[in-house]
Amino acid sequence: MESVATLGANFWEENPNAAQESQWTADPFISSAIYRRISRDQSDRHWIGWLFNQHLADERFSRILSVGCGVGDHEIAIARILPVCRIDAFDYSSASIELAREKAEGADLTNVTFFQGNFNEISLDAASYDLVLCSGSLHHVKELEHLLGQVRNSLVPGGIFVVNEYVGDSYNIY
Repeated sequence: MESVATLGANFWEENPNAAQESQWTADPFISSAIYRRISRDQSDRHWIGWLFNQHLADERFSRILSVGCGVGDHEIAIARILPVCRIDAFDYSSASIELAREKAEGADLTNVTFFQGNFNEISLDAASYDLVLCSGSLHHVKELEHLLGQVRNSLVPGGIFVVNEYVGDSYNIY
């Protein structure tokens, strides 16, 4: 019998677009409600735009890390908002990483790099990121203390850690 970790890894390798295909946010009414919750009623538009254009508008980032990037949609949006910032993004799924690379290449983005990495074993360079982002990825991590220790170590002094994770029994608390 396959382990749960193996089943999960196999699922994402065989279905890298699964998260996009069943997004709640594909429905404009639902996305508006969700984005209002995330932004504390400041915006009904996608939360990435609100985060960087309004909430973090006065911050300057030279290097960002995205943990669990999937097929790269958030990272590509950030790369367009912050074209002079370097973005490193990783995911466990090689199929997802390949799609992310294709999307970035198709958008002519050169400031984002996608690589395969294991959440539970990743080793990050000390004080190398101004911002670390986890969007819908922490619930996939088994060794949470390890990953969060690596994130903390990788942030420069005063660096920012952003987590967008649904919680609760209804998956509707952000």
